[in-house]
Amino acid sequence: DRTYFSQGIQAVGHLTSSFFGVASSTEVGLRLHNDSITRLHTEDGLRMISGQLVPDGRDTAVTTANTASATALSAWVVEELQFGPLTVLPGTRLELIDTSLVERTALVNDEADAATTCRLRRSLPACTAAFHQRPLARPPRSKPRRAGTWNLAVERR
Repeated sequence: DRTYFSQGIQAVGHLTSSFFGVASSTEVGLRLHNDSITRLHTEDGLRMISGQLVPDGRDTAVTTANTASATALSAWVVEELQFGPLTVLPGTRLELIDTSLVERTALVNDEADAATTCRLRRSLPACTAAFHQRPLARPPRSKPRRAGTWNLAVERR
């Protein structure tokens, strides 16, 4: 038997502008997510008698009993810069992940429960560049232009 739970929330913002002929598009985001699962797996012994499965009379055995969870927070920023035929995309992502596993071993073999936790912190910088033989079509602008949007998403399963 398993019980699974998942939920999260995410916000993403975009800002576009153009200065001195350089088109710029920035994305900033933040996401919080949590998953958890509770497992209780059991097993019943059976015997084959005259071609029929028959319970062997032993008690139901617990083979797996644990609860695991993970909570992740990620934040990112990426910039797209257009210099004529050259597109440059510098950015970074920060990942903060906490996980835990509690083995309910007392249900399996009469030992004390065991808990394991892990904490991961990573920064993932990156930069990509692409050269286009023909510049991407962008309308000429006589003055700086700015526009922005924000999106918010919530999920729960």
